[in-house]
Amino acid sequence: YKALVKRFHPDANGGDRSFEDRLRDIIKAHDTLRGAGLC
Repeated sequence: YKALVKRFHPDANGGDRSFEDRLRDIIKAHDTLRGAGLC
């Protein structure tokens, strides 16, 4: 999770927000897994 957040975060991409939707999906998936007790 941390590696993906670092990879797709706009601050890591020089302010490029083109990965914003992908980052949102990653965070949503992590929240779902954490809510199910899988992480």
